[in-house]
Amino acid sequence: MKITPEGNAKVLDFGLAKVAAADAAEPDVSHSPTVTTFGTLHGVILGTAAYMSPEQARGRPIDRRTDVWAFGCLLYEMLTGRRAFHGDTASDIIVAILDREPDWGRLPESTPAGVRNLLRRCLRKEPGQRLHDIADARIEIEEVLAGRSVAAETADVPARSRRAGRAAAISWALVGLAIGATIAGLLVARSAPPVPTGPRASPHFDIVIPETTPIVSVPSNSCAALSPDGTLLVFTGSREVTVKHGLADDVSRQTQLFLRRFDRFDCVPIEGTKNGFAPFFSPDGQWIGYLDGSNGRLKKVPLRGGAPVTLCDASSDFRSASWGDDDRIYFAPATTGIRVVSSEGGIPEDLTVPDRERSEKTHRFPHVLPGSRGVLFTLGSSKITTYDDASVALLSLETGKYRVLVEGGTHPRYVPTGHIVYARAGGLLAVPFDVKTLEVTGTPYQVLDGVVTSDGFGGAHFSVSENGTLVYLPGGPEHYHAGVYLLDRNGEVQPLPLPSRTYATARFSPDGRRIALSVFGANASIWIYELARQTVTRLTTDWDNYGAIWSRTGNSVTFPSNRGGIEGLWRMPADGNSPAELLLEAPGNATSWSSGDRLLAYSEYSASTGDDIWVWAPDGDRRSSPLLESPFRESDGTFSPNDRWLAYVSDESGREQVYARRVSGGGERRQISVDGGHSPRWGSDGRELFYRKGSALIVVPVTMEPDLVLGKPRNLLETQFSDVGDYDVAPDGQHFVAIASRDEESASPSATSGSTSRSGAASPLPAFRVIVNWFEELRRGGS
Repeated sequence: MKITPEGNAKVLDFGLAKVAAADAAEPDVSHSPTVTTFGTLHGVILGTAAYMSPEQARGRPIDRRTDVWAFGCLLYEMLTGRRAFHGDTASDIIVAILDREPDWGRLPESTPAGVRNLLRRCLRKEPGQRLHDIADARIEIEEVLAGRSVAAETADVPARSRRAGRAAAISWALVGLAIGATIAGLLVARSAPPVPTGPRASPHFDIVIPETTPIVSVPSNSCAALSPDGTLLVFTGSREVTVKHGLADDVSRQTQLFLRRFDRFDCVPIEGTKNGFAPFFSPDGQWIGYLDGSNGRLKKVPLRGGAPVTLCDASSDFRSASWGDDDRIYFAPATTGIRVVSSEGGIPEDLTVPDRERSEKTHRFPHVLPGSRGVLFTLGSSKITTYDDASVALLSLETGKYRVLVEGGTHPRYVPTGHIVYARAGGLLAVPFDVKTLEVTGTPYQVLDGVVTSDGFGGAHFSVSENGTLVYLPGGPEHYHAGVYLLDRNGEVQPLPLPSRTYATARFSPDGRRIALSVFGANASIWIYELARQTVTRLTTDWDNYGAIWSRTGNSVTFPSNRGGIEGLWRMPADGNSPAELLLEAPGNATSWSSGDRLLAYSEYSASTGDDIWVWAPDGDRRSSPLLESPFRESDGTFSPNDRWLAYVSDESGREQVYARRVSGGGERRQISVDGGHSPRWGSDGRELFYRKGSALIVVPVTMEPDLVLGKPRNLLETQFSDVGDYDVAPDGQHFVAIASRDEESASPSATSGSTSRSGAASPLPAFRVIVNWFEELRRGGS
């Protein structure tokens, strides 16, 4: 309630409020939003912390006497200018509500005895001893204002002068108006019909994440993990970091794990977890496991504080993990089976191997059953088009065999109600399951709609606690679709007429007439787009095929693939008239062919040195050798038109910079970029080299003969895309192809020649949705 400048009392809030997390490093809990307390048998009630009744704080059933308590808190605050129950945190406030009395000595000496008695009756800890109806409070106050409790007043308060009495009377008249408005609001709120929530709705609220630490929803893993007792939320977010480079500062965003306690309003970064994602809790809730995306290692960190502990090498391409009550961690690299390692660390053990003869491609998203008798997981096939078509499978840890339980679903989790919950088409489904016999005992049914899921990777952003709290990222199937655009040096942008898909890479053919496109999905594929005819043809069908580059002759494309279960680099004719052939078994990305297709440059990851650049010769002994191998990250190796230099990216200076290295003759090198850059591309005539820095396209004049001479980098184009992915330079050096996020509700993307400005609307703050007592809803859904 507020008092307007005209002296009118206005009720701003009727009943219970929706939860909204405050964005503040040190939140003012005296103005705390509605918070949640977790009950056991009787459920959960929502209320603002400073006005929460004892029965609310204990999660017990409530009635109109809870509103009476809140009215008493408000009346006390109006008379004293101080909250009846206060503390530094929401938890401190709740402790005060349960165990302490208001400071009655703060009441003004002129407070009538009737009002003092009313306050005490409103703020009794036990509801049975409290004032039973707010209408009775109105009668008490009206009697005080009418002067009918003067006798009682004289017994409690010493006599005052007539002037003081008149001043007190005027003050009490104003307070009475405000109190009357408050009581009227409570009566109206109590008599108004409840907001319909449906027969199966459970109490729910949103946790809004501050803009400074936005949620990072990686499509291949869940971004949220809820502690077993439902009081802690760990999520993948990001924050700005500043790295100094001489006199300049480089500001960027860095992935980090954050902790959000349900009794606090701030999101605290978990120290040591930079580049971390895919969080999961230990069974006792004392540790967080996660993958370090910078080196592909599985780690754990204690929530009580301390340095992260490395457990084992996993894979930078990771698909979830689960900590069993047998003190072992079950995890899944992207393209292999389920693996297990001790929670103390060690050498991982393979538990499953996808059956290639049955077209099994991946086993991912493991979840350990109680007692560690089995592991649920998602079984992906080389034939499926989306992970909605994947299968929920079960591995028996007693027999070592696995079988399919449910067709059509991903990201399964067992919950104590005796159900397997899994994702499909942006919703959650449940199927009854006997954890003793390890058998499905009923038919699946829908339990929730509007959960962010990925049909191309199978990830679903939800987590369930042991006591029935569900946390999820509201939304639906991820529809991240990137458009493919042509640009020229004047800043003109032309979208290509292509189907809406998740395009990942684009490369011009040597003659500039075609573009090889890679499309992400449950099975990544290669497509060929013909510019003149504006037609697109799918080149690959089964398995994962991505990151295609052209041969120098333009007759074929080379790409990494796991076809047939063999991780390697494959080559296929661009007309699709012949099957793909395996060039070499190497889990890496093809980046460039030299003239005459004599050498292939590719990137390969090593646990000891990170990303390195290797070369392979198709003739002779067909052996590979490292060209750039160091503790730093080297990538994007691209041969110059005369094959004497290789442009590449390295982070040896602490940030990504573009370099050129002589291919032979001692390995001389030159730094090309000045203040950061990536994705180098040579002009076909050898007179220019292009690279990207943020949304800008930079060009560097180049002289190749008799030796490499570099000019000053200049800003050629500043794209106005919301997010730029891959790009390439046409052979004429005047046009470019770019893959960028496409926002259907925003204006068409554009590019500005030589401009450094960038505009765009801010995205809404993401939030997690929390449903308490969700198990009751789950049980009702199956009835």
